[in-house]
Order: sequence, then structure tokens, then C-alpha cells
Amino acid sequence: MSGKEPVQVRGLVDVLLTIGRQHGTGVLTIQNEDGTVGITFKSGEIVAADLLNQSDAEGLGRILTEKGLVLQDELDELTAEHEGGGGRLIDLLVDRHHLERDQLLEILRLRFFEISKQVLTWSSGEFRFYRVEEVAFEKGVRPLAVEELLIRAAEDLGPAGPLPGRVPNPKSIFSRLEGTEAIEATPQALPFRLELEEGSETLDLLHWLNGERTATEVSIESGLSQYRVLFDLYALQQGGRAVEVDNDAVEYPTSGSPWLADLESSESKGFKISKVTTKAGEWWRSRADRVQDTEERWRSWPNRALGVGLIVALLAVVLIDPGRFLLPFPWQEGLRQALLDEQTSAAYLKLDRAAKTWFLLEGQFPEELSELTSYGSLVASDMVDPAGRPLGYSAQIASYLVYPLGEGDPAPGSSRTEPITGDFLLDPEFITPPTEPVTPLVLLE
Repeated sequence: MSGKEPVQVRGLVDVLLTIGRQHGTGVLTIQNEDGTVGITFKSGEIVAADLLNQSDAEGLGRILTEKGLVLQDELDELTAEHEGGGGRLIDLLVDRHHLERDQLLEILRLRFFEISKQVLTWSSGEFRFYRVEEVAFEKGVRPLAVEELLIRAAEDLGPAGPLPGRVPNPKSIFSRLEGTEAIEATPQALPFRLELEEGSETLDLLHWLNGERTATEVSIESGLSQYRVLFDLYALQQGGRAVEVDNDAVEYPTSGSPWLADLESSESKGFKISKVTTKAGEWWRSRADRVQDTEERWRSWPNRALGVGLIVALLAVVLIDPGRFLLPFPWQEGLRQALLDEQTSAAYLKLDRAAKTWFLLEGQFPEELSELTSYGSLVASDMVDPAGRPLGYSAQIASYLVYPLGEGDPAPGSSRTEPITGDFLLDPEFITPPTEPVTPLVLLE
């Protein structure tokens, strides 16, 4: 697709779908006698489009003036400032308070939709796709999926659009066709190549088609975007794998079997029996679909319960032993111990500062650690070391001992004594009283 190739509407739709389904990133250039268009893709979605022979003032300005967002005199003034080196036109529109940033982004999206839609009306041309790692586009703009472009263009352009035939809408209801019901597809009449082999993503949508769900409901339940669902429904319908249900023509009574209402009409007996049989089959198929959906939901509960259990277990590990969560493998035991030692040192340092502040104010260490919490220097969680063990404490005249309790007794090798020796603020050795009395100096007149 990187070479220069001729393209018609049929081929262009195929090119757009291929880039979209392969999540391509790059720039697609299309050229014919009407001009040259560059369509920018990011991960398979359109994020920009430009007519290379049209300036921003012409393209963007036309949309702004048509929608009454900017007057022509204001646009001329902004264009002159832009051409004089005053900055980008889109920045000036926001800086001069003609548009909010969100409004500007939607206008830009509308512009590259209009340009892309215009290309779909071209009868011929040549294209080249330049695949790159990164592309330039306005940050914050909502990407335009290829399926959305094709569906909206078909709605706007009608018979001249890229998709011949009836295009589904969000309220459309489809039923899948299987076995002998399936209609032979005629791909030569379509603007793109059908890929309806087993395992294709489009065929996966058949699971949700039971003659009752609207396209919007299928989108919600399947997790696919609405325009992706509408396009796949169109492809399945054109490929003879699904048929649209005419809801307005079918009226179900509130009680009794839904197909028996036909017996009350004045139609011929043979035609009545035919319709009754057809509706009976449809009713039983829809009933089977509902039963199947219910069974699938029940089968999914163990998986959901397992997922919830794993999440709860993961949260418990994070809360109880963060080191094991960060370093879970057996050969990382040394790293886990080093992390625990660092956390323990930090906890003891916080306690030491609180205890020595108490000593500075009171002249002695507190009798119990709880005095530091009541004073506000520590909180209850500081009375536990990073391993989750409660801390024991013993105060002496010029030092204190802190240690974690294991099974109610001090844990071996983990106690710590903190004296005031050598502390400039607390050690009385730094304050040397005078050894001899000083004779006062008396001044006489």
C-alpha cells in the first residue's frame, strides 16, 4: 500500500478499511484532477485531513462563516494577523475569544470529515500511503473512525455515497440468517471486499443478532462502537448473513401465542397457515436465543467470581505486604529484605524525631509511646513497624529503647537504642558551666 496506485470509490473504501482495521499510522495522499488530499491516520483512526491546495483561511474559514461562528470581517482580520506572523489561525481564534477550545476541536473534526467525505465522491485518482511511527495533529481532537466516516457519508450523500443500498440506523433490528436461509453474497456489487469467513470479527457480531436487539443495544452489549456495529450490520446484510426485521409490520398481542393473531384476519386459509408457520418458527428461534443468552450469562458467573477473587487477593497482598507485591519472585528475597530495612529505618527516624522533640520540651523522654500520639507528634499507624508488628518502648534517663514485638516478646535482632549523647541541643556536655566565679566590674564616679 506504500506504492502509487490507481483508485476508484470501490478501491478507496477498501484502502480506508484496511488502514482502519490494521490500526495503521501514517498519511494517505489521494490525487486527481480536483486536487490533492492528505488524510492523517493515528492507530487506524482519522485525526486530520487537508486539501493541499487550500489554506486554513479558506477551508476552516468557510465552515466558521457558514455556521455563523465568525463574521467575514473578523475572519479577514485574523487571516491578516496570521499571514503577518501573528501565529496559527486556530490559536488566534481561541486567543481572541471567538471560539472556546472545545468548539475549535469539534470544528476541526468537522472539517476533516467534510474533506474525507469529498474524496469519497471522486470517481478516480491515485493514492499512496506513507506509514510512519508518529504523525502531527491537533492534540485533543476526537479521532474519526473509518466506519463512522463511511456511515455518515452514506447518510449525507445518498445514492452518490460510498455504500449502495439501505444503511442501518441506531434503531434498526437485525436477525441472523444461518444454513439454508443465508443468501448468496454478490461482492462485486459492494464497494469493499467482504471477509465473512469463520473467525472474522464481522461474523462475531452474529452472536448478538436475535431479531430483538436494536443496533444501539448491540453496541452496548458487545462493547463495540455504534458506527462499527452499523457498518458490520451493513456488511452482514449485503453479504446475505443477516436481515433487517420490520418491526412496524409485526404486532404481537399482549397474551396468547403471537402468531395466532393472523387467524382473525380475512386472508385465505393457505396464506394464513403459511404465515402462522413462519411466525411460529421465528418465535421459537427468538425464544431459543433468549434461553441461550441466559445460559451464557450463568456460565460467565464463575469467571466473574474468579476475577473478583483475584482482585481481592491482589489488594490484600498490596495492603499486607507491599514488598511482596513489588518483588514477588523467590530470588528477590534479598531485595524484599532491603526494602523492608529501608522502610523500618524511615519509621524509626520519624519516631526518634518525635521522642527527642519531647525531650527538648520536657527535659526527659516520654514514659510511653502513647504520650507522643496524644501530643500529636505521631499517629496510631506509627506504633506499628512496616512488617505489621506493634512497637515496644522503654525510656531511660538519657536514651530510649524501641523494638518490635513478636508474639508479645521483643523480636530478636531488631531493637534500636537512641541516646542523646552527641546531640548539640540535648546533650548537657555541650553546655559547660563556668568553673570560677566571675568578679563583677563596678564603675565609680
